[in-house]
Amino acid sequence: MKKCGIIDIGSNSIRLGLYSYDDYGFEVIDNYVTVKELGSYVDKGEISQKGIEVALKTLISFKDIAKNRGVEDLYALVTAFGRKLNDPQSFIAQLNKEVPTILLTGEQEATLAFKGCRSRVKMDEGIMIDIGGGSFEMVQFIYDQIKYQTSIELGCVSLFKINPQEPQLYVIDQLKKLDHRFSGNLVGAGGTIESLFTIYDKMGDPRLKLTRYEVLHIINHYDNDAIHFIIGKYIDARKKTLWYGLQILYAIMEYYDIAELYLSEYGVKEGYLLEHILHK
Repeated sequence: MKKCGIIDIGSNSIRLGLYSYDDYGFEVIDNYVTVKELGSYVDKGEISQKGIEVALKTLISFKDIAKNRGVEDLYALVTAFGRKLNDPQSFIAQLNKEVPTILLTGEQEATLAFKGCRSRVKMDEGIMIDIGGGSFEMVQFIYDQIKYQTSIELGCVSLFKINPQEPQLYVIDQLKKLDHRFSGNLVGAGGTIESLFTIYDKMGDPRLKLTRYEVLHIINHYDNDAIHFIIGKYIDARKKTLWYGLQILYAIMEYYDIAELYLSEYGVKEGYLLEHILHK
Protein backbone atom coordinates (compact mmCIF):
# COMPACT_ATOMS: atom_id res chain seq x y z
CA MET A 1 0.00 0.00 0.00
CA LYS A 2 1.08 3.59 -0.64
CA LYS A 3 1.44 6.12 2.18
CA CYS A 4 0.65 9.81 2.46
CA GLY A 5 0.15 12.54 5.03
CA ILE A 6 -2.39 15.36 5.08
CA ILE A 7 -2.06 18.47 7.24
CA ASP A 8 -5.11 20.58 8.15
CA ILE A 9 -4.08 24.14 9.06
CA GLY A 10 -6.88 25.83 10.97
CA SER A 11 -7.45 28.89 13.14
CA ASN A 12 -7.09 26.93 16.36
CA SER A 13 -5.22 23.70 15.65
CA ILE A 14 -2.91 22.15 13.07
CA ARG A 15 -3.53 18.45 12.46
CA LEU A 16 -1.55 15.76 10.71
CA GLY A 17 -3.10 12.52 9.50
CA LEU A 18 -0.90 9.68 8.22
CA TYR A 19 -2.51 7.09 5.96
CA SER A 20 -1.83 3.96 3.95
CA TYR A 21 -4.03 3.46 0.90
CA ASP A 22 -4.67 1.58 -2.32
CA ASP A 23 -7.37 1.58 -4.99
CA TYR A 24 -9.88 0.06 -2.56
CA GLY A 25 -9.62 2.40 0.41
CA PHE A 26 -7.38 3.66 3.18
CA GLU A 27 -6.29 2.99 6.74
CA VAL A 28 -5.21 5.52 9.35
CA ILE A 29 -1.63 5.05 10.47
CA ASP A 30 -1.68 7.79 13.08
CA ASN A 31 -3.01 11.26 13.93
CA TYR A 32 -1.24 14.21 15.50
CA VAL A 33 -2.70 17.52 16.63
CA THR A 34 -1.17 20.66 18.07
CA VAL A 35 -3.06 23.78 19.11
CA LYS A 36 -1.23 26.84 17.79
CA GLU A 37 -4.11 29.39 17.64
CA LEU A 38 -2.91 30.87 14.35
CA GLY A 39 -6.02 33.03 14.33
CA SER A 40 -4.59 34.97 17.26
CA TYR A 41 -1.73 36.15 15.02
CA VAL A 42 -4.09 37.84 12.55
CA ASP A 43 -5.07 41.49 12.91
CA LYS A 44 -7.26 43.24 10.33
CA GLY A 45 -6.53 40.54 7.78
CA GLU A 46 -2.75 40.59 8.24
CA ILE A 47 -0.82 37.70 9.75
CA SER A 48 2.23 38.64 11.81
CA GLN A 49 5.70 37.33 11.10
CA LYS A 50 5.45 35.38 14.35
CA GLY A 51 2.32 33.64 13.05
CA ILE A 52 4.06 32.70 9.82
CA GLU A 53 7.00 31.30 11.79
CA VAL A 54 4.68 29.25 14.01
CA ALA A 55 2.98 27.76 10.94
CA LEU A 56 6.29 26.98 9.20
CA LYS A 57 7.88 25.42 12.30
CA THR A 58 4.82 23.21 12.74
CA LEU A 59 4.97 22.07 9.11
CA ILE A 60 8.68 21.25 9.45
CA SER A 61 7.98 19.31 12.64
CA PHE A 62 5.18 17.36 10.94
CA LYS A 63 7.46 16.67 7.94
CA ASP A 64 9.98 15.11 10.30
CA ILE A 65 7.30 12.99 11.97
CA ALA A 66 6.00 11.79 8.60
CA LYS A 67 9.48 10.95 7.34
CA ASN A 68 10.25 8.98 10.51
CA ARG A 69 7.04 7.02 9.94
CA GLY A 70 8.02 6.20 6.35
CA VAL A 71 5.65 8.74 4.76
CA GLU A 72 7.13 10.93 2.02
CA ASP A 73 4.06 12.37 0.24
CA LEU A 74 2.62 15.28 2.24
CA TYR A 75 -0.18 17.72 1.42
CA ALA A 76 -1.40 20.72 3.43
CA LEU A 77 -4.86 22.30 3.48
CA VAL A 78 -5.58 25.81 4.76
CA THR A 79 -9.19 26.42 5.80
CA ALA A 80 -11.16 29.39 7.22
CA PHE A 81 -8.11 30.92 8.84
CA GLY A 82 -6.52 31.50 5.42
CA ARG A 83 -9.72 32.81 3.84
CA LYS A 84 -9.72 35.72 6.28
CA LEU A 85 -6.28 36.96 5.22
CA ASN A 86 -6.01 39.99 2.95
CA ASP A 87 -3.32 38.25 0.90
CA PRO A 88 -3.77 34.52 1.46
CA GLN A 89 -1.70 33.53 -1.56
CA SER A 90 1.40 35.15 -0.09
CA PHE A 91 0.94 33.03 3.04
CA ILE A 92 0.30 29.91 0.95
CA ALA A 93 3.46 30.58 -1.09
CA GLN A 94 5.56 30.56 2.06
CA LEU A 95 4.05 27.27 3.24
CA ASN A 96 4.60 25.80 -0.23
CA LYS A 97 8.33 26.03 0.38
CA GLU A 98 7.91 23.19 2.91
CA VAL A 99 4.77 21.28 1.88
CA PRO A 100 2.48 21.53 -1.19
CA THR A 101 -0.38 23.67 0.18
CA ILE A 102 -3.81 24.70 -1.10
CA LEU A 103 -6.38 27.15 0.26
CA LEU A 104 -9.86 25.64 0.44
CA THR A 105 -12.93 27.71 -0.31
CA GLY A 106 -15.80 27.43 2.14
CA GLU A 107 -17.69 25.25 -0.33
CA GLN A 108 -14.69 22.96 -0.83
CA GLU A 109 -14.21 22.64 2.91
CA ALA A 110 -17.87 21.73 3.43
CA THR A 111 -17.78 19.16 0.62
CA LEU A 112 -14.59 17.49 1.84
CA ALA A 113 -15.80 17.42 5.44
CA PHE A 114 -18.99 15.72 4.25
CA LYS A 115 -17.08 13.16 2.16
CA GLY A 116 -14.89 12.31 5.15
CA CYS A 117 -17.78 12.08 7.61
CA ARG A 118 -19.93 10.09 5.21
CA SER A 119 -17.22 7.45 4.80
CA ARG A 120 -17.27 6.82 8.54
CA VAL A 121 -20.93 7.19 9.61
CA LYS A 122 -23.55 5.63 7.35
CA MET A 123 -26.65 7.73 7.95
CA ASP A 124 -29.27 7.63 5.17
CA GLU A 125 -29.98 11.34 5.51
CA GLY A 126 -29.31 14.21 7.85
CA ILE A 127 -26.82 17.00 8.43
CA MET A 128 -23.03 17.00 8.50
CA ILE A 129 -21.38 19.61 10.69
CA ASP A 130 -17.74 20.52 11.19
CA ILE A 131 -17.01 23.21 13.79
CA GLY A 132 -13.53 24.64 13.50
CA GLY A 133 -11.71 27.60 14.94
CA GLY A 134 -12.65 30.11 12.24
CA SER A 135 -15.77 28.67 10.62
CA PHE A 136 -18.37 25.96 10.74
CA GLU A 137 -19.63 23.98 7.76
CA MET A 138 -23.03 22.34 7.38
CA VAL A 139 -24.26 19.99 4.67
CA GLN A 140 -27.81 18.69 4.19
CA PHE A 141 -27.56 15.27 2.57
CA ILE A 142 -29.55 12.27 1.42
CA TYR A 143 -27.32 9.20 1.06
CA ASP A 144 -24.25 10.44 -0.86
CA GLN A 145 -26.01 13.44 -2.41
CA ILE A 146 -25.45 16.96 -1.11
CA LYS A 147 -28.75 18.86 -1.15
CA TYR A 148 -27.48 22.07 0.44
CA GLN A 149 -24.21 23.22 1.91
CA THR A 150 -22.87 26.31 3.60
CA SER A 151 -19.79 27.59 5.37
CA ILE A 152 -20.27 30.30 8.00
CA GLU A 153 -17.17 32.27 8.97
CA LEU A 154 -17.72 31.78 12.69
CA GLY A 155 -15.88 29.23 14.79
CA CYS A 156 -14.88 28.66 18.39
CA VAL A 157 -11.87 31.01 18.15
CA SER A 158 -13.69 33.80 16.34
CA LEU A 159 -16.68 33.58 18.71
CA PHE A 160 -14.25 33.68 21.64
CA LYS A 161 -12.77 36.89 20.22
CA ILE A 162 -16.21 38.46 19.70
CA ASN A 163 -17.37 37.27 23.14
CA PRO A 164 -21.03 38.28 22.69
CA GLN A 165 -23.18 38.64 25.79
CA GLU A 166 -25.52 35.89 24.54
CA PRO A 167 -23.44 33.63 22.27
CA GLN A 168 -26.25 31.25 21.33
CA LEU A 169 -28.45 34.11 20.16
CA TYR A 170 -25.50 35.49 18.23
CA VAL A 171 -25.11 32.16 16.40
CA ILE A 172 -28.84 31.90 15.74
CA ASP A 173 -28.79 35.36 14.16
CA GLN A 174 -26.24 34.00 11.65
CA LEU A 175 -28.40 30.94 10.96
CA LYS A 176 -31.44 33.11 10.25
CA LYS A 177 -29.60 34.58 7.27
CA LEU A 178 -29.48 31.20 5.50
CA ASP A 179 -32.00 30.32 2.80
CA HIS A 180 -32.33 26.73 3.99
CA ARG A 181 -33.99 25.09 6.97
CA PHE A 182 -31.85 22.13 8.02
CA SER A 183 -33.55 18.96 9.26
CA GLY A 184 -32.51 15.56 10.57
CA ASN A 185 -29.85 14.37 12.97
CA LEU A 186 -26.24 15.54 12.96
CA VAL A 187 -23.04 13.71 12.15
CA GLY A 188 -20.15 15.82 13.32
CA ALA A 189 -16.39 16.16 13.00
CA GLY A 190 -13.76 18.66 14.11
CA GLY A 191 -12.08 19.63 17.37
CA THR A 192 -15.13 20.93 19.23
CA ILE A 193 -17.18 17.79 18.66
CA GLU A 194 -14.26 15.42 19.26
CA SER A 195 -13.57 17.22 22.57
CA LEU A 196 -17.21 16.93 23.63
CA PHE A 197 -17.16 13.16 23.13
CA THR A 198 -13.79 12.99 24.89
CA ILE A 199 -15.38 14.54 27.99
CA TYR A 200 -18.05 11.84 28.12
CA ASP A 201 -15.42 9.17 27.45
CA LYS A 202 -13.22 10.35 30.31
CA MET A 203 -16.24 10.55 32.61
CA GLY A 204 -16.54 6.80 32.09
CA ASP A 205 -19.53 7.09 29.76
CA PRO A 206 -18.12 6.56 26.24
CA ARG A 207 -20.52 7.42 23.42
CA LEU A 208 -20.78 7.54 19.67
CA LYS A 209 -24.06 9.47 19.94
CA LEU A 210 -25.27 12.33 22.18
CA THR A 211 -28.65 14.01 22.56
CA ARG A 212 -29.17 17.76 22.48
CA TYR A 213 -29.77 17.74 26.22
CA GLU A 214 -26.51 15.91 26.87
CA VAL A 215 -24.70 18.66 24.96
CA LEU A 216 -26.49 21.24 27.10
CA HIS A 217 -25.52 19.32 30.24
CA ILE A 218 -21.81 19.83 29.50
CA ILE A 219 -22.37 23.54 28.81
CA ASN A 220 -24.30 24.01 32.05
CA HIS A 221 -21.73 22.08 34.08
CA TYR A 222 -18.63 23.29 32.24
CA ASP A 223 -17.04 24.57 35.46
CA ASN A 224 -18.03 21.51 37.47
CA ASP A 225 -14.95 20.12 39.22
CA ALA A 226 -15.05 16.74 37.44
CA ILE A 227 -15.53 18.24 33.97
CA HIS A 228 -13.03 21.01 34.67
CA PHE A 229 -10.46 18.37 35.65
CA ILE A 230 -11.06 16.39 32.43
CA ILE A 231 -10.74 19.48 30.26
CA GLY A 232 -7.55 20.51 32.07
CA LYS A 233 -5.99 17.06 31.74
CA TYR A 234 -7.10 15.95 28.28
CA ILE A 235 -8.22 19.07 26.37
CA ASP A 236 -6.20 21.78 28.09
CA ALA A 237 -5.09 23.49 24.89
CA ARG A 238 -8.75 24.09 23.95
CA LYS A 239 -10.02 25.23 27.34
CA LYS A 240 -10.27 28.90 26.30
CA THR A 241 -12.31 28.22 23.16
CA LEU A 242 -14.12 24.89 23.66
CA TRP A 243 -17.01 26.48 25.56
CA TYR A 244 -17.66 28.77 22.58
CA GLY A 245 -17.60 25.84 20.18
CA LEU A 246 -20.19 24.10 22.33
CA GLN A 247 -22.33 27.24 22.24
CA ILE A 248 -22.27 27.09 18.43
CA LEU A 249 -23.17 23.40 18.46
CA TYR A 250 -26.05 23.73 20.89
CA ALA A 251 -27.44 26.82 19.15
CA ILE A 252 -27.58 24.87 15.88
CA MET A 253 -29.26 21.88 17.52
CA GLU A 254 -31.77 24.08 19.33
CA TYR A 255 -32.62 26.28 16.34
CA TYR A 256 -33.22 23.36 13.99
CA ASP A 257 -34.71 21.10 16.69
CA ILE A 258 -32.03 18.44 16.16
CA ALA A 259 -32.37 15.52 18.55
CA GLU A 260 -29.08 13.63 18.20
CA LEU A 261 -25.43 14.14 17.35
CA TYR A 262 -23.25 11.30 16.01
CA LEU A 263 -19.46 11.35 16.11
CA SER A 264 -17.37 10.89 12.99
CA GLU A 265 -13.63 10.52 13.44
CA TYR A 266 -13.14 11.48 9.78
CA GLY A 267 -13.46 14.93 8.28
CA VAL A 268 -11.73 17.30 5.86
CA LYS A 269 -8.40 15.44 5.70
CA GLU A 270 -10.02 12.11 4.94
CA GLY A 271 -12.36 13.76 2.43
CA TYR A 272 -9.34 15.17 0.61
CA LEU A 273 -7.70 11.75 0.63
CA LEU A 274 -10.79 10.13 -0.85
CA GLU A 275 -11.45 12.79 -3.50
CA HIS A 276 -8.00 13.92 -4.59
CA ILE A 277 -5.55 11.12 -3.85
CA LEU A 278 -7.39 7.81 -4.11
CA HIS A 279 -9.36 8.90 -7.17
CA LYS A 280 -6.72 10.77 -9.13
